[in-house]
Amino acid sequence: DQEIMARIVAKVLPIDEFIRTYEEKLSRERMFTVDNAVTTLKELAEHERCSVPVYELTGPEDLGYGENGNPLWACGCDVVSEGIRRCVFANSGKIAKKYAAYLVLCQMFEVSNEYGPNKNLAVWAFDGSNLIPSPKNEFLREF
Repeated sequence: DQEIMARIVAKVLPIDEFIRTYEEKLSRERMFTVDNAVTTLKELAEHERCSVPVYELTGPEDLGYGENGNPLWACGCDVVSEGIRRCVFANSGKIAKKYAAYLVLCQMFEVSNEYGPNKNLAVWAFDGSNLIPSPKNEFLREF
């Protein structure tokens, strides 16, 4: 019956996207997380899989404080051998560094970060619960 076949095909077609998303999530979880990203990048450099990551941390003495009084931190993470640089703004230097390293790893391994596609965006912001692509001046207004 053509009608039944059409309904079955319509139900099965989106399975490819589901499988791709599931495989990316599993791949990312096995390789790295936000909490182990700095260590993972360091280990990759030690095994000569990439150049040593270079971190540039800027704190509230240069960036100031947000509207709610939280300090503003920015961390840039460069992996020169891969041509990748990511910068994350957050209210903690440690958090900014972890997320910058995480985004570099996502780009290196061509997997979406858990917050969405990378879209080759260099500047991101962590608002305390979500990592969002955001130009610096937009982030400073929101933070």
